[in-house]
Amino acid sequence: MADIDDDYEAEQTELYALLSSLDDSSWSAPTPAAGWDVRDQVSHLAHTEEVAYDTAMGGPRSLANETGRYASGEEFTEAGCDQGRAMAPADVREWWWQAASRLRPALRGLADDVRVPWGLGMKRRSFVTARLMEHWAHGLDIRDAVGVEVVDTPRLRHVAWIGFSALPYAFGVAKVEPPAGRTLRLELAAPGGEAWT
Repeated sequence: MADIDDDYEAEQTELYALLSSLDDSSWSAPTPAAGWDVRDQVSHLAHTEEVAYDTAMGGPRSLANETGRYASGEEFTEAGCDQGRAMAPADVREWWWQAASRLRPALRGLADDVRVPWGLGMKRRSFVTARLMEHWAHGLDIRDAVGVEVVDTPRLRHVAWIGFSALPYAFGVAKVEPPAGRTLRLELAAPGGEAWT
């Protein structure tokens, strides 16, 4: 499990360094997510890291409690962005970093078989992987907005794993019946050139 925890921290540390290099005007740059700028992306990460902490640790702002306060998931998401829109860019960055720095050790301290009640529920490894994936995906949008080249890292193996692992769920949501008697094999060319199977 140490690899996912370390890679989650590395993903966030790399993003923090990028955000620390930006001037205030860059935080208003539009991202590929329609209607969101860089500040919105980071605000969303800060907001969800806080909610993730309370969800994992049994706090009052668990995902179920927080989303229940809004008419839709979109309104819940927008509330996090609204919170950040009232803050200076450096304050948004520090809000996110403090939330992330609080969540990481809390997740490291959970037993591997703990099921975090996020959505349908996830075991610890899946939950940490989902948080890493969230940071990677929003980091792509931020890099696109500010014109910073994306460099793929071996941390992507976690994103590939969770995407592959979620396929049965995705088939169910899409109401697609996988072909009977068949399995799916996924082969990816890793950033270092090796094969991930």
